[in-house]
Amino acid sequence: MRRPFSTSIRSLAGGESGIALIAAIAVLLIVSLLAAAAVSVSSGTATSTTHDEQRKAALAAAEAGLRVATYRLTMLNPEPSECIGESSRQAPSGGLCTAPEEPLGNGAGYSYQTTPALAPGEKCVGLEAVSQETLQQRCIAATGLAKGIEVRVEARVASFTAKPLFEVPGIIAREKLTMKGKPKVNGALGSNGLIEAEGGASEQIGGCELGPSGKYKGNAKVCESIKVRTPAEGEIVFAPVNPGNSAKEAPSGECAISNEPEGNCDYRIANALKKPPVEPYDGVSGKVEFNESTRELSMSANSTVTLGSGVYNFCSLTATKGTLTVAKGAKALIFIDSPEREGSECPAGSGSFNFSGNLEVIGGESPTNLQIYVYGKTTVKVAGTENIDAVIYAPNASIELTGNFKLDGGIAGNDVTLSGNMSFDWNEAVKSIKVENGVVPAYYRTAWGQCTPEGTTPAVGC
Repeated sequence: MRRPFSTSIRSLAGGESGIALIAAIAVLLIVSLLAAAAVSVSSGTATSTTHDEQRKAALAAAEAGLRVATYRLTMLNPEPSECIGESSRQAPSGGLCTAPEEPLGNGAGYSYQTTPALAPGEKCVGLEAVSQETLQQRCIAATGLAKGIEVRVEARVASFTAKPLFEVPGIIAREKLTMKGKPKVNGALGSNGLIEAEGGASEQIGGCELGPSGKYKGNAKVCESIKVRTPAEGEIVFAPVNPGNSAKEAPSGECAISNEPEGNCDYRIANALKKPPVEPYDGVSGKVEFNESTRELSMSANSTVTLGSGVYNFCSLTATKGTLTVAKGAKALIFIDSPEREGSECPAGSGSFNFSGNLEVIGGESPTNLQIYVYGKTTVKVAGTENIDAVIYAPNASIELTGNFKLDGGIAGNDVTLSGNMSFDWNEAVKSIKVENGVVPAYYRTAWGQCTPEGTTPAVGC
């Protein structure tokens, strides 16, 4: 029996509805699978990104460990047979010293190991540095930690123990050297940062030398020539000042110059001011004041101080008029100490160094016979004085040289400003000053490498 036409149409429509439902379900299934795959990929990417970030954080922490260990080696200055742990020099245990983990925040931290001075051929990352100068090399391994991820790196560091104190023969600045007015410089200028000549009236003979990232800025080219160091040559090195134990009176009156001073000769000035003077004493006349407890020395009103051979340590030195000199045949080192330094016993607010007025500073036969080392982050002012024959080394200080005086010797500071009509002559004798008397040999990196986390000692797994 034939179905009615309308019934056939309804039957066909119902069939199509079933096919559509099946198709919709299939599409939903495919979309769900694609969504699940996208979520899986996204989750994997997020995990990979997080892991990568943590690994970078661990590498940065390990690098921080290398830098801290290198800095502490320089500041603690261990003997060749010693190494350093967390914050002290010590005898090695098992051939090395180990510092415990130090946190950096945000779940990151580092630990490190250091060795005593390496014997020739002893293993460490990179090639062994060779030099005709006295050289000391050590190995540092540091492990960075960041939320369960460990990265281990190693560096070979070296220190010239007889390196020239002035790598650039003249006036050098760690960060910035500025010339204003009409200063005349017969010697090189050097800076790791900026050399700036304001105006074009300055005169300079000897060339300018910049660190790898240094720059010259000026309306006129004052520098006779400009050299920019390559990354391989590195920055100009400024060795830290090392007053040693010179804050205390020398035992048995002995205050000889040595690599690490054991005491000062200040008592000779104090003895000269007693009435009558008490042996041994320095030459003192006029208005000279010296406070034994605070080690503050001041000169004024045509006064004279003649220093003998040895080491002096002052918490501040102010000289406005007179003559500061070194006795014939003598050599004196003056430390301007600072309350910033542990063990200095300097009062708060001290650490200053100021030459001004009609003052003459005479280093005897050579400016190297009067070497002035400034420890702290202070301002050194030399203004309006007459002639100065001396070496002023203040790697953390700002040095301001202004007036009409002539300075013969060498100058080094964190930032140095030359102004007025002052003139400077580099003295070739300053080349003879090595990184030994009054300063600490600075360690710097000569090789770097990444190691396996499983290594237990420097040079293992690198």
